[in-house]
Amino acid sequence: MKARWHDGVTVHPRELSLRVAEEGLQGDDASPFPAILPWRNLRNGERRGDEIHFNTPARTPNAPQGLLILPADAFFAALSDLPDAKRTEVIRSLKLQGQPRLKFWLLAAIVTIPLMWMVYTRAAPMAHVLVSTEREAGLGRSVRIQLERVHGVYEHPERQALLEELVRELQPHDSPYAYRITLLDSGQINALAAPGGEIMFLRGLLEEIDDREELAGILAHEMAHVELRHGLKQVLRSVGVMAFMSGAIGGGFESLEALEAATELSGLLVLFSYSREAEAEADAWAVERLHAIGQSAAGLLRFFERLQRIGGAAERAWPAFLSTHPQTRERLETLREAVASE
Repeated sequence: MKARWHDGVTVHPRELSLRVAEEGLQGDDASPFPAILPWRNLRNGERRGDEIHFNTPARTPNAPQGLLILPADAFFAALSDLPDAKRTEVIRSLKLQGQPRLKFWLLAAIVTIPLMWMVYTRAAPMAHVLVSTEREAGLGRSVRIQLERVHGVYEHPERQALLEELVRELQPHDSPYAYRITLLDSGQINALAAPGGEIMFLRGLLEEIDDREELAGILAHEMAHVELRHGLKQVLRSVGVMAFMSGAIGGGFESLEALEAATELSGLLVLFSYSREAEAEADAWAVERLHAIGQSAAGLLRFFERLQRIGGAAERAWPAFLSTHPQTRERLETLREAVASE
């Protein structure tokens, strides 16, 4: 087989013609390469692509070790011609186990990739404690501005004033947020809470709901998402997914304009698609605040029961709310119990 040998003395590698023998690698007697290089003198074997690299002993006492480069396929094919016992002995002495590094990296990938996914997508939301309310408010403004550009602002002074009055009643005294109510000119039946206190009611919802108690319940639920920082956690989760994908293709978390980049996803309502656990937390917070101001949670319950009864043609009007506020039987039962105990 053809090989290259960096002997550690001369600058350029030497082209060699070698063959595999039971004692070791046998070279041309006319070459400075030893007539027989024993297997024990091949050290630190490493496969690199279609080559195998070995260190060889230094030619002189003060010279560095040599480097022998062999074609991997030809080398393994030649080893296969040795007697079984000798081939096994040679492979063990060289610490070559077929494709050991490939197996190692496959195993490493199986272990590491899920771990990276968990760190980026599950642990990232926990970083919300490191984000200031000022930075969070900036994210919320970015979301609101984007949605205003898409839908436009809906002018309805009476509903605006009512919702702002309800905010003042429902907001806890120790809340760090400065709430802002925005009405959006969209026929979708929905209400959205962005990070930092930005709450948006869409025209379709205001046209559908003409009940102060129901509006208070819906508003309390959206304020809960703000106070519990659900929107910020969704932003961080989105950042985690992007960071994982960026790292998988050679980038990294630091290559993203992290939080600002994630707000671009708001047009797809990614920021407002909360888990069932988050919705249940928001329900509990809303009920607590409604009771704190002497208000029944019956309005919130009526609204969710209406969603449950939706069917036929009416269903086409509500998909936005249903997709961002997933319903469960447990949520309704919990609300019914809360209202029954009032």
